[in-house]
Amino acid sequence: MLLSIMNAIAPLMWAVLFLGLTISVFSVVFLQGVTNFIHDASASGDSIEDVQIYYNSFPMAFFSLFMAITGGEDWFNIVKPLLDLSPLYGVIFVIYISLMVLGVAAITAIS
Repeated sequence: MLLSIMNAIAPLMWAVLFLGLTISVFSVVFLQGVTNFIHDASASGDSIEDVQIYYNSFPMAFFSLFMAITGGEDWFNIVKPLLDLSPLYGVIFVIYISLMVLGVAAITAIS
């Protein structure tokens, strides 16, 4: 039993590393878009407030993206403010979800 646990640690660490790096990269991409949107926005306070709920800082963006893949928050609630910025961010979000679901499954299955 101990040998089984020891053999499972390596794939688990690779999956955690993949999750952390991928969430970090996508958090930075979304934060860059949010920052540009807030900088360019004139007086549309409602849109800015909606975006800042999930993307007001790097830790919050990271946490929001983590919630999206673990069921902590519905995907639509997290992507809706991004869709107000640009539909391209919606496409990037779908790529993120697909990469996370398929990537972790592949890492776990290979090992």
